[in-house]
Amino acid sequence: MIKSLKAKIAEITQEPALAFYILVILAGMILIPLLPIGTYLGLGSTLFSLAFILHLFCLTCAIGFGAFFLFSYSRGLSTGYKLALLVGISALILSLLESTLPVTFRDAQIHHLAVPQWWVARGEIYSPNWHEWSHYPMLINLAYAGFFQLEIPAGPAPYHWTLQLLFSLTLLLGCAQILKSVRAGAIAFLLATTLPILHRLAAIPVVDCGLALYSAIAFFSVLMLSQVDAKSSKLKKIALALVIGSALGLAMSTKYNGLPFALSLGLFFLFLMARKALKETFTYIIVIAVSSLIIYSPWLIRNYHLTGNPIYPLYNNIFLPTIERPSGLPNLKPLEQRLLIYQESALEIALLPLRIFFEGKDNLPAKFDGVLSPLLILSLITAFILRGSRIFAFSLGLTSLYFLLALFLNPLRIRYLIPIIAPLIFLTCALLDWLLHKTRITKALATSLLIAHVAFFALYATEKIQQEKLISYLRGEISSTQYLTERVAEYPMIEYINQHISSEQKIYLLFTGNRFSLYNPLVFSGGHFSASFLLDWIRSSTKTREPLSQKLASRHINYILADSLRAQSFVTEQLSPDEAALWINFVNQHLKLIHEERGYTLWQVLE
Repeated sequence: MIKSLKAKIAEITQEPALAFYILVILAGMILIPLLPIGTYLGLGSTLFSLAFILHLFCLTCAIGFGAFFLFSYSRGLSTGYKLALLVGISALILSLLESTLPVTFRDAQIHHLAVPQWWVARGEIYSPNWHEWSHYPMLINLAYAGFFQLEIPAGPAPYHWTLQLLFSLTLLLGCAQILKSVRAGAIAFLLATTLPILHRLAAIPVVDCGLALYSAIAFFSVLMLSQVDAKSSKLKKIALALVIGSALGLAMSTKYNGLPFALSLGLFFLFLMARKALKETFTYIIVIAVSSLIIYSPWLIRNYHLTGNPIYPLYNNIFLPTIERPSGLPNLKPLEQRLLIYQESALEIALLPLRIFFEGKDNLPAKFDGVLSPLLILSLITAFILRGSRIFAFSLGLTSLYFLLALFLNPLRIRYLIPIIAPLIFLTCALLDWLLHKTRITKALATSLLIAHVAFFALYATEKIQQEKLISYLRGEISSTQYLTERVAEYPMIEYINQHISSEQKIYLLFTGNRFSLYNPLVFSGGHFSASFLLDWIRSSTKTREPLSQKLASRHINYILADSLRAQSFVTEQLSPDEAALWINFVNQHLKLIHEERGYTLWQVLE
């Protein structure tokens, strides 16, 4: 019996991709206990630090395991494929250097860094009711809190980079095994490391590379499960199902975008397994569903306990949260934004599935706030050319369904498509690998396309290096303060606040961009529309005659920092004459001007 068990375990460990995926999943699962430990025992507890260090150890083991197979595979490759791997490694090194730059990415400062900083400052994991983002799933942010607790504030950015490295290795091993071609794995590694959106995100302390990683593991594990033969042991099949469920649970625990991905994968999993025995498929579904729910459940339970909505702040019209929420302003639906704000025609909207490959630009929401690669458009035709396997139809169906869900649920951003990057690269690699081995003409075509992609990335990376002044920063010609002052309009005002206002004071931020992580004092905001709480208070005071100053005092707000022009626009555009009069009277009687700089105004709230 023991020999039989050893043989079954050996069967699993002999597959590099599966063994690697299990290591990565194990490292991710070690983060989960940090949530209850940090909540009930505190971040300063020895158990929290030990669990975090154990997570880093497992992560390092996974990287070492993947790197070993990267170099092992490279030995049997021709010079061209070795060059592809070298280009990919160079791109990774470049993004690691970029991760040393001071953080200016707004989302990182709004919650990915701010929330862990607040946890460490308070000594426990908590969620301010006014800060909706702190109720998001925060698996990767738990790791960031570990770095802050150990007083390594520069740790989060390179940590996020390691998730991009693991994603690239996941693509290498997955494509090599599924397509039975190490050369296809080398192409996948090249695309994963030189895709502009991933290169950009890898250097920033957000969570998207974690979502890409766990989504990719779930995707490739499904493909591996579909290819197991009747001779494979039951243990191997159940292990694959557990890996799929665990990866989906970790993806959903990383970011809410994991939810529509899990739904899309689940639906097309049924399609892929249609030829399997019904009992076998049903067993897989149960194992996947239960394991993913167990891993994701701490975030559901936490949110339900705090707000009454397990997926707060989503679908509050259904779950009716029990905490105070500002009314804010009505939001346009995603397609309405493209029609009304970006003035796009019906034809332009219909062509969105093609435009995302060609028109993406960083920091421009109208252009999807990110860059893919024109090469990935090959993924849309792979299933029609390579008809011999259902895995290509599955991959295209999964990608298409997720894209449609993303299109209608959120404004279309390349970042929000991160869960389907792995299927897109897989489909592209499958077609390129087929072209490289069909005829001389198709080989020349595929080689030219890959060279064009690398040139496309090189242009993107060169422009990014120049814009970010990476070389000047690395040489020490620009300090962190100078770098932030140049790129963050309100940073001089933030420096003034941090130097002159104690950390116990609370500041209401109005139209400042909500860069919470840069402030030492306590902060407060209305969320996406930062004036939403203030707007509710003004309207309530206008009706009830309760002094506005009392509402701020009840929130212990001592200062107000505002973008002067946008605050004036708020008064003229959002307030009625009576409401505007109340606000102006409040400013004259209860606010004291403290400091003005770069168009920002700081007031002290007088009692």
